[in-house]
Amino acid sequence: ALGIDVHQEELRDTEPDAILEYLGWEISEKPKLEAIIRTIQKSSPYLPRGGYFRKNPHTLITAFCSWLKDQQEPLHYDTGEQSGRREIILASGGISETLRIILFALSSHLEIIPARILSYRFELLPPLRSIPNLSFEDLAADEQVAREQIEHLLINAPEVPTFLLIGGPLGEETRRKLRLLSVEHPLYFIEANNAPNHLSLAREAKLVQRVMRLLTPAIFAPRLQTLSTVFIAGNADLLGVIENVHFNIKGTPSASEVEFLIYLLEQKLTHLPVEAPAEVPQVKPSFDGLGLGITAENSLSQLAERTEQHLERLLNDRAQKLAHSINTLEEKNAVLVQRIQNIWKDGIIDEFSNVEANDLIDLLVQNVHEPTWCQALQHSFLSVFCKHQPQYQPEACLVVSGSSRTAFGILGSHCEITEVVIPDLSWSYEQCFPKVHAVPLKASLDLDVDAIIEKVKQLSRQDPTWQKRAAVVINNPHNATGRIFDEEAIRKLIIYCLQHNLYLIDDLAYQNVAPVDGLPVIKTVRQIASDLVRLGNLGEEKTNRVITVHSMSKTDCLAGARLAVVEIRDQQLRQRFKELNSIIQPNLAAIYICYLFYRGPIQATRTYWHLRNAIFRERTQALLTAVENLPPDRNPFGLDILPPTGSMYPLLQIKHLPAGLSLDWLASSLASRGIGLLPLATFARTEKGFETGRTTFRLTLGGMDNAESLLSKTRHLLIDLNRLIGEEEARYNRKALPFRIPINQSTRSSELSRTWDVIAKQILQHGENCGSVRQFMPLPPLDSKQMQHEFLQCYGPERLEIFRTRLLDRAFISDELTRKALNDNGDWLEERLEREFMKDSLVRRQEMFRMRSYDRTVHPTQMYSLQTELAIDAIGTALVSSHPITPFQIKKAGQELWQEYLGRNVSINSQQEADEILLDLATLITGEE
Repeated sequence: ALGIDVHQEELRDTEPDAILEYLGWEISEKPKLEAIIRTIQKSSPYLPRGGYFRKNPHTLITAFCSWLKDQQEPLHYDTGEQSGRREIILASGGISETLRIILFALSSHLEIIPARILSYRFELLPPLRSIPNLSFEDLAADEQVAREQIEHLLINAPEVPTFLLIGGPLGEETRRKLRLLSVEHPLYFIEANNAPNHLSLAREAKLVQRVMRLLTPAIFAPRLQTLSTVFIAGNADLLGVIENVHFNIKGTPSASEVEFLIYLLEQKLTHLPVEAPAEVPQVKPSFDGLGLGITAENSLSQLAERTEQHLERLLNDRAQKLAHSINTLEEKNAVLVQRIQNIWKDGIIDEFSNVEANDLIDLLVQNVHEPTWCQALQHSFLSVFCKHQPQYQPEACLVVSGSSRTAFGILGSHCEITEVVIPDLSWSYEQCFPKVHAVPLKASLDLDVDAIIEKVKQLSRQDPTWQKRAAVVINNPHNATGRIFDEEAIRKLIIYCLQHNLYLIDDLAYQNVAPVDGLPVIKTVRQIASDLVRLGNLGEEKTNRVITVHSMSKTDCLAGARLAVVEIRDQQLRQRFKELNSIIQPNLAAIYICYLFYRGPIQATRTYWHLRNAIFRERTQALLTAVENLPPDRNPFGLDILPPTGSMYPLLQIKHLPAGLSLDWLASSLASRGIGLLPLATFARTEKGFETGRTTFRLTLGGMDNAESLLSKTRHLLIDLNRLIGEEEARYNRKALPFRIPINQSTRSSELSRTWDVIAKQILQHGENCGSVRQFMPLPPLDSKQMQHEFLQCYGPERLEIFRTRLLDRAFISDELTRKALNDNGDWLEERLEREFMKDSLVRRQEMFRMRSYDRTVHPTQMYSLQTELAIDAIGTALVSSHPITPFQIKKAGQELWQEYLGRNVSINSQQEADEILLDLATLITGEE
């Protein structure tokens, strides 16, 4: 970024003085250099969710907390250092983008929908009003009228969750009235007005947890209003949801913007320097003579005055000519500016090509509030970016401030691409597109193009309009498998999609990234499509259906910067995308460092990428060496590492994973030890994908460790993981379940019948005894003795006879299943248990549902008791399993049967509904056998 050769290893970022001397900067510019270095360093890793670590909030959070505290009415919000619950988080993209995230969070997480959004002095743009499950209404600008509107809406629909979006100041009377309404109704507040504490609704009694405050850097200085970073303060639970939604549709906040704002605050650059006051013009007094009192003195005075007037006329003429020349020059300058703008429309220019990095950061600081200048910086970045990526049309490119998820979210939520087909084991697209169809990879983890094409055909047959709202998404090199897909396979997929007018989206996050000693050319979708045009296989217009989302994240090792370039050649689609993208405040610091990087010579950037691959190669070799050096006795479960062919994700495979052991459990145990591993099955969406990934972890080559350190850590990981698998396996040793080999069926039935006769007689006896107890006696005018007689002679025996039949049937089923399990050496049992314990197939579940012979219904009345069923079923289950029956079980069954006869335990409450479901399920399972 600073034009330093990567091979000059003596210039380390830990020695800014040496770099300062090398660049020839003044010593006074050292803070600028340190800020640039720190921004680049911090932009390499991601910021944590919410923008900071709970245990170690950074300087910006500290400054914000000080702003909250150092006011006439201080307010405290928890950063989670002690409690773990954060009431402050960061967002990126400015106020409108932050609101988009909040509205999506409300749309997808509220229990009661639709919710109502009332806007007071805040203009919500049309794309935001299209978010589902929310209704929008603008309030009057007059405060009193708006207050009356709110009260009227709450009275007419008191149960609807209502969120008041506040974009302007509120008077004290209104704040108090809103507090009362919030106590009585589900009314919540979103303040987007940068209100200080004493003017915020959060200061009102009992409202701090009902108010979400969105505060921009304008709280430090008004001109910082349009910076990307936004502070969100409010209820910790709600902020937790927003934090997750921010990650899902936008990624974590931009580290570059946080560092830039810290730089502005620390160097006291938030306010522009005050210009020096203009000098007061000095008026020369007229010449009044020498004071000698003679006639010649007056003549001299008159002569001087005439001379002065003549010179003044002469100077005025010259001044008018000069002013005319200046006006002409300004007009020519305006024409030149217009020509530059026209050139931008037709091509690209770098407006800062002759500005040094130290001067450019000064211009950035001075112009953060100037939209025209910020736009010029983005244009200049695109100009140098396209110099390195000539396959793109500059006029079709847009800068997206956010991760590639931001671009996908805009395409999926606002550009009418609502369904995508993806290869399985890919990174998550579900949060960006409403509907995702996954197609399994081949067993070799290669792209199964024929299966993808067949899936597209199937969806098109089901709905002829499907292609108008759909796209195919590929990510090559691939996350999470670390594979480079075959170019011929991608070529075949491109031809099919574009010939059938289907959008093809290239999720390009790892351009030419591979752990090799070199810089391989891994052709992108756009490059292959251009080749097909040159070969005559496709028309140029067809390739307009290719969309590329080119992320700076992994390619340029700037994951935390949060920046991407999107190329959309379809003009209508690009215009829709641009409408929403324009409301996102740009990540200026990220654009600045990426501009500095790409404006260097092409060979310099290629050298940097070559070094990146070489580092990944060294780290990959360290992983493989750790496996090779591990003795077999230290690796009993056959742990092996499959190196990536592209991207940066090796796969850790467990060849001898014990049956029944889940990688999720292992990952949780490792996480408690401070080791983060991600099961590959996390990315699976299909049965085949889950089967492929269930014995594999996805690793990463990222991080700060060098090869030597990584070798040592990998060895420890392999040893610890082997030990942990062994410990987990010990918990799942085969246990000898007590069971008896089924005897002759008639003998078994006779034995159970005799046992049941004895138990049934005891149950009836306990029921008769209950009839003699006062608390169990029937109420008048019922005859107690008559009731007991009928219970013993009719009701009780009839009910118990039903349970006898159920017992014999279930014993028969149990014995037959046992015989089946023993007859074929357990093959049938293994196949059945595998179906029970492993992930079910959606296709099989759909087929079973279609072939169902019943529907569960809820009956408003019933005549038998749930408690009686549970008590007597417990006895029957014990008898089938040859377990002893306790006296308490018999006593309980007798009491419940007597209470059922009287109708006292028939009704159930909401807590017992769960027992009812489980009882029904047990009956259903038995019936299925």
